[in-house]
Amino acid sequence: MRMPLSPPIKSAGKSEKTAEDDDYAGAEGPKFALRHLFWKAAVWSLIGVGVQTFAGIMPSIVESTYSERIYYYIPRVFSFINNLIPFSIGEIFFLLLAFYFFSWLLWYLRRVFRQESRLWDVTKLFWLQMFWTFSVLFVLFLLLWGLNFQRREISESAGLERPPARTDELQVVGARIVSLINSSYSSFEASVSDQNLSGASRLPYTDLVLMRNLENAYQKTGLIGTAGQSGVGLPKPLLLSGVASWLGIDGIYMPFTAEVTYNKNLPANVLPFVIAHLKAHQRGYAREDEANFVAYVACTGADDPYIRYSGHLHSIKVLKALEQANIERYTEAIGPGPTADLLERAKFWERVENPTFSKLVDEGLGAYLRINRVARGNKNSDDDIPLIINYLIKNRPPGDVPPQPVP
Repeated sequence: MRMPLSPPIKSAGKSEKTAEDDDYAGAEGPKFALRHLFWKAAVWSLIGVGVQTFAGIMPSIVESTYSERIYYYIPRVFSFINNLIPFSIGEIFFLLLAFYFFSWLLWYLRRVFRQESRLWDVTKLFWLQMFWTFSVLFVLFLLLWGLNFQRREISESAGLERPPARTDELQVVGARIVSLINSSYSSFEASVSDQNLSGASRLPYTDLVLMRNLENAYQKTGLIGTAGQSGVGLPKPLLLSGVASWLGIDGIYMPFTAEVTYNKNLPANVLPFVIAHLKAHQRGYAREDEANFVAYVACTGADDPYIRYSGHLHSIKVLKALEQANIERYTEAIGPGPTADLLERAKFWERVENPTFSKLVDEGLGAYLRINRVARGNKNSDDDIPLIINYLIKNRPPGDVPPQPVP
């Protein structure tokens, strides 16, 4: 298990190659067998892939044994430490890991430049260290959180599996979403009548109050059963929120420390939903569509009017999908308040995001999801649209008569 923190490098001055050169990096300090390191990394990788594969063929067992029982305690155990430290331990861990590999590479490239080491030896050891480190981390990732990717789909457990909605049902859903967005904004507006709400809305309280109200919303969400119970760690702002904005990142769930970390620079109207999405990850919903859907249900059922509004505003993506399918034109019926908030979102990302690097981040996220057997990769983030539609059809209030479809 020991990590090769200071692997020796064969001196570049030796001209004779021996059989031992194929196995060892050199003679400085304790020898470290390259083949031994490779096979250790390969074994850890095979363990991880094996565990993931077996979990993938038995989602019901993963659901009942891991997600609902074993994993229930993991974020609650970590919370004893996480709640004592105001910054993200996971963020510091990944920064230190990146710093280690970067400084390691610089140090040994310097030795190559001075002809004290061979470039080939440095290259082999660097990539072997990367392979070994991430193969071990992959196994830990699966045990601490990643097996939740293999649990039963929430559409099955929540009874939302159904044939595609009919056109008339989609028209009703679209009109209802418009009504909910506008009415939830009006409720928020009435609750802060002493404030000037011209332009984009602002968070009507401190971040700490937001966290408390979001936690209360989760605890009253019956959809996710015991996962909604209290005891998980508090969300924390990313120390590098500026860098996150530049990369197009709104938040990160830290699976090795069970921490919710969010971009503190986000517009106020999206912040409650983003944190709720990350709290869904924290409660064991790993796939992006399911975290979106759980966050939507938690937010729209909250007592807090601003959290409800942020949740309903997320469903604007459903309206856009309906418009693309030529169902009706709905977004034109959105009120001026929500429209100003949507414009603020667009302006924020246009102002801070670097298109090139954010695209690389998106591709990395897609690869990460596919490694975890989410076949659609990044497109999985939009798979909450049918979940929201079916949820609204299934949970239509008795006697509810939505507004007429927009002409």
